[in-house]
Amino acid sequence: MTGKAILEALSFVDEAYIEEAETGTLQGTVVLRRVLTMAACLCLILLGLKLWLPSVDNEVSDEMEQMFPQQEAMAEPKDEANHFVQDQNECEIVMDNEVAEPNVSEVPTVVLRIEEWNGDGFTATVVRNGNSAAFEPGEELRIVFSENIFVEEITSDLVTVYRRLPTEPEFPAGTEVVVQYEYITEDGILIVRSICREVE
Repeated sequence: MTGKAILEALSFVDEAYIEEAETGTLQGTVVLRRVLTMAACLCLILLGLKLWLPSVDNEVSDEMEQMFPQQEAMAEPKDEANHFVQDQNECEIVMDNEVAEPNVSEVPTVVLRIEEWNGDGFTATVVRNGNSAAFEPGEELRIVFSENIFVEEITSDLVTVYRRLPTEPEFPAGTEVVVQYEYITEDGILIVRSICREVE
């Protein structure tokens, strides 16, 4: 195409297009179009995040609640020795700034008579089953304390709990005790997690 032909072709271009090219309004339109496109993309991203984040937040809060169940805040009364005590009917027992295992009915219990103490526990005779039917009255058992053992002292309507090993002077031979146990080993050893005197 010759220069003359190009010049003739340009003579047919609308004057509005020529003015727009001279003033630069066409370039402003392109910039505005790009800005609007980016804004629309940003809105779509934000909408996607808004729809996705609540499900992630719910999953995280469910996991947190399983790991750290909410407990009602309550002031625990203390006895003279500054140990926390609670009503016998309540299940969570707090002592010496440590939380003891809940004393709930799902934990199997058995009433024993202590026969003889040894290094890490004692031998005992089953007096009767508590909330499990795992033993026969008169059956002899070897008792070993769990690493999380705690001792309960029941007086009137209060239970005081100590996270410590029971001792022979505290529970001498012949004493009837209620124990909560975790499991029985293959050797027939009863692993005990709490002990208290039998209360009539």
